[in-house]
Amino acid sequence: MLTFGCKLRELRKKTKMTLQEFGEVLGVSVNSVYRWEHDKSYPRKYMLEAMAKYYNVTIEWLLSDNTVASLVSKDEDELLNRLRKIPKDDINKVRGYLDSMVDGKV
Repeated sequence: MLTFGCKLRELRKKTKMTLQEFGEVLGVSVNSVYRWEHDKSYPRKYMLEAMAKYYNVTIEWLLSDNTVASLVSKDEDELLNRLRKIPKDDINKVRGYLDSMVDGKV
């Protein structure tokens, strides 16, 4: 089970931020961030909203006991859901288009 603190720590590390840097973004002390990451205390709702917005995740995901280790943003989740609706016959077209976008040919 991934706790709130584990998720917050992974998000912070994913962006290569220190405790102090993340605290400065939120306007809180290093000690506050440390306590949240170690599940010793929990932020208020407005702070959860700021964290979710900053990391482009939902508050529900932050607070859930979801055991999925990957950190998927709301944008990525939306794209995945849309991709799942594409008919199998068209998947290769989408793959080709994405490849050309990534290679800078579009």
